[in-house]
Amino acid sequence: MKIINKILALFCSFVFAFFAFVGCGGRVNLKKVSKKLTTYSIDAELFDAEKKICGSENVDYINNTGEELNSICFNLYGKAFSDGAKIKPYSMAKIEECFPNGINYGDMCVFNVCVNEKPVEINIVGEDNNAIEVPLLEPLRDGERVKISLEYELYLANCTHRLGYNNGKINLGNWYPIVAVYENGGFDLSPYYSNGDPFYSDCANYNVTMVYDSKYNLSSSGEIHEESIVDGKKRSKYSALAVRDFAMVLLSDFEIKTTEVDKIQISVISKSGDEDIDLYLETARRSIDLFGQIFGSYPYKTLNVVFTDFFQGGMEYPNLVYISTTVTELAEIKKVIIHEIAHQWWYGVVGNNEISCAWFDEGLAEYSTLLYYEHYTDEGVDTTKLVKDTRISYDLYIDVIKTLNIDIHYSMTLPLCDYFSEYEYVYMIYVKGLLFFDELRSLLGDELFIKCLQGIYKEYSFKNINKEKFIEKVETISGMELSEFVEGWLSGNVDISQN
Repeated sequence: MKIINKILALFCSFVFAFFAFVGCGGRVNLKKVSKKLTTYSIDAELFDAEKKICGSENVDYINNTGEELNSICFNLYGKAFSDGAKIKPYSMAKIEECFPNGINYGDMCVFNVCVNEKPVEINIVGEDNNAIEVPLLEPLRDGERVKISLEYELYLANCTHRLGYNNGKINLGNWYPIVAVYENGGFDLSPYYSNGDPFYSDCANYNVTMVYDSKYNLSSSGEIHEESIVDGKKRSKYSALAVRDFAMVLLSDFEIKTTEVDKIQISVISKSGDEDIDLYLETARRSIDLFGQIFGSYPYKTLNVVFTDFFQGGMEYPNLVYISTTVTELAEIKKVIIHEIAHQWWYGVVGNNEISCAWFDEGLAEYSTLLYYEHYTDEGVDTTKLVKDTRISYDLYIDVIKTLNIDIHYSMTLPLCDYFSEYEYVYMIYVKGLLFFDELRSLLGDELFIKCLQGIYKEYSFKNINKEKFIEKVETISGMELSEFVEGWLSGNVDISQN
């Protein structure tokens, strides 16, 4: 996610002049990858007057955990918007931006849960009652599959969050029950924290049908296969193979421009009459083209860049990114587009736990943004100056915190909830994350650094990476002992200030 403009203004970057890299091969065969993944089939209808979604969800779950399971847990992110939620997905400092029309709550409830067509009683679980546990009728061994069906209702809050509605726009991010990631002997049921992007999910396949008022245009993850209009309602059918999530945005006032690069259809959806829409489209095209050459091919056929009401700067989902209508300066809009598209590689294809390992995807998305500017010199960004300014900005932040006599969290691996403010999160994850990758590049050299990123992308496409796997891969490719260097930066035990 790209943080709001005031924080973005604090960000800086670094020089990266090497572009004599080797291509990364052709596009991945998604059909082959998808055969080993869980599949969601969702039929849903949006009732516009009530701002309610009624959905039925069938999950063909494949146990890829390596362990025997007696139950399966689903995260219910929509519960975070309910009146009774103790942990809110917004901070008090941002409450007016999130609720421009006054505080308004939503909710999510699940019922009629079946396992292999037999009804079961679910358990409400999670720190904030933010998940359900579905008991299995018999133990599910590794590699086996089970079918789980459920029905749910989602009530949307009138807000400018990832999930909500405002001013003729409906954001459907994290809008359905999703199977939690299983690791370290249990399912990750982390709540919807206000800092960062508090999500963690495995890649899966999706078949989604949405019925909604025909006044809307629907932009979505995946590819559209059928669309019809009956009695003023549209019925759209989508599918997506090997994606980490599935999101949608509905707009009632819109303009669409489309282009193509390497057989990838890129669309920008903005408000009607947006005079800069062609510039946004070219920025998106350049980003897909460049990152595909450097890191490895974008594996999907579509990418939608959607301008919507969102109280942060932007948000990444597979094949779909939010660009906030609150960002108004052209240069800043382009920067957000680049950053969010970089997340298609770092988070989208190569996954990570964004709650405890946000340094990976956010640091690399920031790095990729500056790499874009290094390549496209006509953007007029002096990246040599930016890296110096980044150092200065970091040092000034540390000085201010020390002056205020506040305990400083230097670690880049804290859970999102442990950073005492959004500013601390930004400086330890975005700013320090960018500096970390800059230092790693300096240590490895340009060519080896790029080879490491290419190797990570190839090895962990459609999988999840963590600190240990990151260190192992970089050490294997570089032939260097790097654990002390990486651990020092990420733990905060190494003083990187210039003071």
